[in-house]
Order: sequence, then C-alpha cells, then structure tokens
Amino acid sequence: MSKKKEKGKGFQLKKVHELKKVPPIKTSSYVVTVVELVLVCAIWLYAAFNLFEKSDLLSMALLCAVYFFCALMMYITRAVLESMRRYNRHDSEAVFYYSQMLHSDQKWSLWIGLSFFAVFTVVGWLFPSPNLDMSCVNIASSFYLGFIWTSVYKEEEDRIPFQYMETVFLFLTFITNYIVYFL
Repeated sequence: MSKKKEKGKGFQLKKVHELKKVPPIKTSSYVVTVVELVLVCAIWLYAAFNLFEKSDLLSMALLCAVYFFCALMMYITRAVLESMRRYNRHDSEAVFYYSQMLHSDQKWSLWIGLSFFAVFTVVGWLFPSPNLDMSCVNIASSFYLGFIWTSVYKEEEDRIPFQYMETVFLFLTFITNYIVYFL
C-alpha cells in the first residue's frame, strides 16, 4: 500500500520562499546582462566568420551548438539574476523554481514565432546568401523571440526583464549571414 502512494505522488516542485517586497532591478544586473550580450555576440560572430563559408554538415552542427549555447547562457543569466532579486538566493533550486514560474501566452507566442519565421524566410528568398542555410537557426530564433516577448513571471502583468539580451542576439543571428557575406 505504501508503494502505491509513492507511485501516484509524481513530481512536486519544491517551494522557494519569495520576498514579500521584490526590490527593483539593480544597475549591476543591467551591466552584467550588457556584458553577457557583448560576449555572446562576439562568440557568435567569431563562430560565424569561421564556419559560414564552409558548407559541410559538421560546420552547421557546430554553428547550431554555438547558437544554443549562447541562448542557454542568456536564459540562465536572467534566471540567476532574477532568482537573486526575487528570492535572495541563486542556487540551482531557486533558479529552477524561477524558470518554472515563467508563463508564456501560447497563442501570441506562436503568432510571433510564425510571423518572424515568415519574414526571415521571405528575406532569405529575396536576398539569398551563398553561405550556410540558416533555416534551423531562423526557426529557433523566431520561436524563442515569441517565447521571451510573451513571458511573464507567474501572473504578473509586466514582461520578464532583460529581454534586450536575447532580442539583440536573435536578430544578430538572422543578419549574420549577410554580415559574413558582405565582409
């Protein structure tokens, strides 16, 4: 009987104590996000200039790995900064709790993602680049833009902070093909 209770219990998210009054975002947090934005853009551009002119599968796989690494680093940075601000701690439990409390409007997220992907595809048809086919990165960028632009913490009305990090990076990934081609 006790095994039956344990089996039906399932996953339960550990509750993290939230501060009653959440302080405003510190200037140092903005500095950290800007520095990270510059760093991930530099990593992306370095990888792009070294991999775009090659047309093999390994180059595309490495470029996608760099893309997802950069996007993940920005997501984790936001989660750490926000868990520090909201819970006054930045351990893995608090960061995981924060990431689970983000909610996104699925309908608008999908509309934004599909719209950006349509624009990216039409621009790619009108102005083709002889470099790598960036369809997979464009799809990921489009739908990640939809996610971050519609995400809120719990049921708050304000959007999540530091959206400029991903927005700048994701638009950079779209135009990188042309930057490499013209430079």
